[in-house]
Amino acid sequence: MAAVRRGRLYALVALQGGQYPSTRIAVRRFRGAGFRPRSTAVRGRRGFLLTRRRDRVLLWSEDGTVYSLYTTTSKTVSLGELRATAAGLDRMEGVFIAGFDDTSDNEAEVAATTHTVSVDVNFIGECMAFGERSGKRLGTVRVAFLPRQVDSFSFDIAPNLDPKRSELAWQGTVSGRVGANGATLNLRATGAEGEDSCDTGPLTLTLRPYP
Repeated sequence: MAAVRRGRLYALVALQGGQYPSTRIAVRRFRGAGFRPRSTAVRGRRGFLLTRRRDRVLLWSEDGTVYSLYTTTSKTVSLGELRATAAGLDRMEGVFIAGFDDTSDNEAEVAATTHTVSVDVNFIGECMAFGERSGKRLGTVRVAFLPRQVDSFSFDIAPNLDPKRSELAWQGTVSGRVGANGATLNLRATGAEGEDSCDTGPLTLTLRPYP
């Protein structure tokens, strides 16, 4: 995760996993690069804090994988913020997609962690004016790290609409479920502008694992 101000890197937090076979070897490698280690707890586990000038690294092992969470911008990312980021990490369960080809008008991507989903949906609604079809309107809705209710999720479209990629002030609901092998997503959006009245109708997308 990076933040840029006036074209320059302002804040950076990066996570790596699986780069080292053990924390012992990882600490030895960091020592060789000029870091100073000291023991600490990370996510309730024995770990290390490694420091070198403006660099800060939290190192720990979890479920057989060695992780390092680091920042090179300690003036803007405090150690407390780095620890809070580590504590808030949630295991990725999968990314699922639907559409994204020439035959589909609607596309969806769902990234699921153990407790959240991040959803990105592009959809198209048919519009009517004076009893006749008047074209199609586009919409894009997004949510990030929405808490899951076990395997299901739901959110309103209007407050999560992307105005730069939507041709109408759409309203409606998105809902769905996620599992180990895929996800389903349901959407119904409506909107009106001038004489146009637009409706996606009830849509159901079946999402497959990616890649």
